[in-house]
Amino acid sequence: IKDSLFCTMAMFVNGILLKELGEIGVLLYSTSIKLQDLLITPVKAYGRGLMSVTGQLFGSKNISELKNMYHYVLKIGLITIVIISVFFVVFRDLIYSSFSILGMELAVEHIALCGTAILIGMTISMITSKMLDGFGKSYYNLIFTGLLIVLQVVIISIIDEFILHGTSVLFGILLAETISTIESTAPTS
Repeated sequence: IKDSLFCTMAMFVNGILLKELGEIGVLLYSTSIKLQDLLITPVKAYGRGLMSVTGQLFGSKNISELKNMYHYVLKIGLITIVIISVFFVVFRDLIYSSFSILGMELAVEHIALCGTAILIGMTISMITSKMLDGFGKSYYNLIFTGLLIVLQVVIISIIDEFILHGTSVLFGILLAETISTIESTAPTS
């Protein structure tokens, strides 16, 4: 179901980018998503490892160890993604030129800089969602993903009225991911 939600989001985004930038906008978005998946892979692995340990610690009601494990994995994930992001920002032109995207240096720079913030937000959200999976609450993860996609669509639709040239997509995703990250880490009473 999550893949269906992301495909729906991609159709919406591609429609805006096709209207604003033509085929090059869709190419930039497609390439960025592929790079994002590649760059976030180590964090996905940390989250999957946390998920199994979470189930064991939650089952044994060892909440203090569970909290320590979550913070440790979150710290390692953030350190990893910062290192990866610095590498990506420094070598962005070389990376995008390998996909035959030339003459779009300013767009690639915006994608790299905003993408760094998006990757940091995704790291926090991803590790938190894997912890929910470890608790056996995967449906909450699905609900949060659905809400994130709805939030992205709404923000992009609003921003698209004011910001042209497809930049609304980048800023909309960044803003929605930031809101989602803040919400997923907010303490509950």
